[in-house]
Amino acid sequence: MSAKPLSTPSLEGLARRRLPRPIYDFISGGAGEEFALRANAQAFASLRWVPRSFQDCVRRSPRTEVLGQAYDLPIGVSAMGLGELASPGTDEALMRMAFERRLPYVLSTAASTRIEQCVQWCGEFAWFQIYPVEDFSHTRRLIDRARACGVRHLVLTVDAAHPGRRLRDRRNRFGQWPWHHPRALAAYVTRPSWCWRMWRAGLPRMVNLEPPPGETAAWSSPQSLIASMTRAELSWTTLEKVREAWPHRLVVKGVLDPDIAPALRAAGVDAIQLSNHGARQLGSVVSPLDVIGEFRARLGPDYPLFLDSGVRSGEDAAKALSLGADLVFAGRSWLYATSAMRPREGAKLAADLLAAELDSVMAQTGCADLAGLRKVRVMRVATAAAAIPVDRDAA
Repeated sequence: MSAKPLSTPSLEGLARRRLPRPIYDFISGGAGEEFALRANAQAFASLRWVPRSFQDCVRRSPRTEVLGQAYDLPIGVSAMGLGELASPGTDEALMRMAFERRLPYVLSTAASTRIEQCVQWCGEFAWFQIYPVEDFSHTRRLIDRARACGVRHLVLTVDAAHPGRRLRDRRNRFGQWPWHHPRALAAYVTRPSWCWRMWRAGLPRMVNLEPPPGETAAWSSPQSLIASMTRAELSWTTLEKVREAWPHRLVVKGVLDPDIAPALRAAGVDAIQLSNHGARQLGSVVSPLDVIGEFRARLGPDYPLFLDSGVRSGEDAAKALSLGADLVFAGRSWLYATSAMRPREGAKLAADLLAAELDSVMAQTGCADLAGLRKVRVMRVATAAAAIPVDRDAA
């Protein structure tokens, strides 16, 4: 029997051995030549702590309150489309874990679980992420559903108006029937356990985009949905429409330009989430960690700032918090955990590891609470790109 993983990055190795290569690459891959994917990791790896001495931190707490909601840990589950590909039961496992551990859970528009079910499993910790589409009435319908079932945090994503050039997915013919492509078929055949579980559960669907009974589907396929997103207006007028339609907390995700931060605040946005979509949209985009200081300087110490992209561990989360983030969101780490183990066990273990890693940083740097992390100095040092783990087979 293999030993239990001791860190969140170690879950990736287990996931890679258990997932068919096209599925692992879909979860792990980035856009283009994946320069940004490596840069996200390098941004965290290049930061070094300057611990404070003579601090009373025997009793420590990572609890926080953001936008009127209390959380036991400042690390949430980022929006992930088709997360059930990691393992059937992943969505439910992560939602129930988020409720039990009091963490924010962001349901993707492209998720395989309905908004209503997410709220049942996740309660007040359920957030909903939305992509604008060509016909705003469809966007409005999703917003109204989220509001009707009790969601209080809406995340408008603005960095996916055009499909990213994900070369791994193209190489693997991801989204096409594998029996038409011998190499892809072989990748699935060598992972019979995953195939058996998926056959029993059925392939995941984007259920929130399916029409109610008696209505005609707005999109005939995932490809037509992507085309609709590509044609969608994504402007300040769109933001105004969303703000008018949504009476609760509004987060705008996918922002990297500090120059527009004051305008977003003036437009009634309650929080900004710095993100490069996990480096899945643009191959050479800047890392959110590299610009958070400029955002904090423009917005002051109290405006809520969130961050994702490149977060693999509790120590990564601590670095983002120390630089000014109020909440940090991880994506791939949760899916590695639920595919490496049974989904319930993986979700619990990932939460335990993230919490333990964050607590270790707080203890070693002299922090009794998250406010203390803001006072800890971090220094950036040169880090060789070779020190960052990469997929050697990536195109």
